[in-house]
Amino acid sequence: MNKNKIIKYSLLFLFSFIFFTCFQLMFFGSRLDYFWNYNNPLQISNGLLPYKDINIITTPLFHFIISLFLTIFGKSIIVYAMVLSILDILYIFVCSKITYILIHKKDDDISIFTFSIYAMLLYNFYYEYNFLSCFFVLLIILLEIKKENKPVLIGVLASLSLLTKQSVGIFAVLFVLIKPFIFKEENKHLLYRIIGIIMPLFVFIIYLLISNTFNDFISYCIVGIKEFNNSLSLFEIMKINNTISYSIITVILYLISFITVLCVFIKSLDKKYPKENKIILYYVIICFACVYPIRDFHHVFPGFLAITPFIFNFIYKRIKNRIKKININYVLLFKRCFYLLIILIPLVTLNMYINMWCKNDNSEYIILKDKYSTINGIAVEKDLGNMMDEVIEYEKNMLTSGKKVIYLNRDAVLYHLSQNIYYKDYDLFMRGNFGENGENRLLNEIKESSNTIYIIDLFDYSTRNTKYNQIPLSIIEYVKDNFELIDKINRYSIYFKN
Repeated sequence: MNKNKIIKYSLLFLFSFIFFTCFQLMFFGSRLDYFWNYNNPLQISNGLLPYKDINIITTPLFHFIISLFLTIFGKSIIVYAMVLSILDILYIFVCSKITYILIHKKDDDISIFTFSIYAMLLYNFYYEYNFLSCFFVLLIILLEIKKENKPVLIGVLASLSLLTKQSVGIFAVLFVLIKPFIFKEENKHLLYRIIGIIMPLFVFIIYLLISNTFNDFISYCIVGIKEFNNSLSLFEIMKINNTISYSIITVILYLISFITVLCVFIKSLDKKYPKENKIILYYVIICFACVYPIRDFHHVFPGFLAITPFIFNFIYKRIKNRIKKININYVLLFKRCFYLLIILIPLVTLNMYINMWCKNDNSEYIILKDKYSTINGIAVEKDLGNMMDEVIEYEKNMLTSGKKVIYLNRDAVLYHLSQNIYYKDYDLFMRGNFGENGENRLLNEIKESSNTIYIIDLFDYSTRNTKYNQIPLSIIEYVKDNFELIDKINRYSIYFKN
């Protein structure tokens, strides 16, 4: 790679990093998933064990990777945002590289253009285990289509995908094993792939045995998954308030994905269809396993991103002849404007975040500072910030008086991250996250509790939201029916068990 390319890609990385990091800190403070996915690696960095001490329901590689960075560079959510930005950029780079190879174009501007398109598609999504699991699959695609003879590495990547999210990784492992038969490769390729798959899995099993967490892993990560309550169809979800637009977009993504896969599959039946394109097709289908066990917009998006190289290839072939006819001066003008936007948008975003930090008088958002432990530095809505102060103060008063405080609502993670407190199961209070027979276990714990305050958000448990949010309704109803309502704070009802 020559000097100009190094400078060009270094600047692209820098400005992308600034944009992704600042955008997360400014706009992801209202997304509970963002805090849940931060809380798991944070607790690992605090010395807790996955499954035994933390209710993680996926294989744990994503959480271990993030926890390593938190341990080295600090446990702040700002560090978390920075790490996710780097992972975002790597993911986008691999997607754009696959697109670049499909298009058969050697122009660097095409590569930068596709990188920017992917960045625009991805910027509003928080990076988590689904993306990392698909990232390993995309790396396998690169190795396969570049015809690099590295079967052990391919096996390792498939295994890492499995260790990041089981629903995606199991299909990646299976296809890596059957591909040599489909494409009539040498038998030694299969043996090397098996060796590559076994090595990370062997290390993980040894870890589970040494840490005495094997049974907990089975409970939370395998058996407990069946307790997920997300049985709504996409059309039922569309009836729920505030999700109509996202549900419509989700349906559109499913349709685009299905049509694209179908069209490419029909083309692949032609013997002249490139082998590399067939390989890409088979692997990208694997990425759609992200939709298990939840079929919403966020979980289908990694699969959609995986097929976009085919979509870009189709669009490029349709317009490339027209592009050639455009006056070169207009093309040059477009390029310069495009590069200017790549520079200006991240700088404007950085300036917005700095202004919010310094002034903190934005009409809608405030940046949490000083008294919120590891989540200092993230912006939240002003009303949410005020409610956090009110509820945290109440909890501290109850703790001082000798009472235990348990949140039976989805917001618990915000209040406990702010105080550096963690309660397994209760800080991610949704069905499917409690392990085998977890809801009954928690119900028995509550029945046997004493001198305990229970904080309930009744809006979370309205009929129209219960199934969609995986709310453990039986627990809420038991507390409401059997414990004393002693107070109300903001939107929360306070119950007491003497």
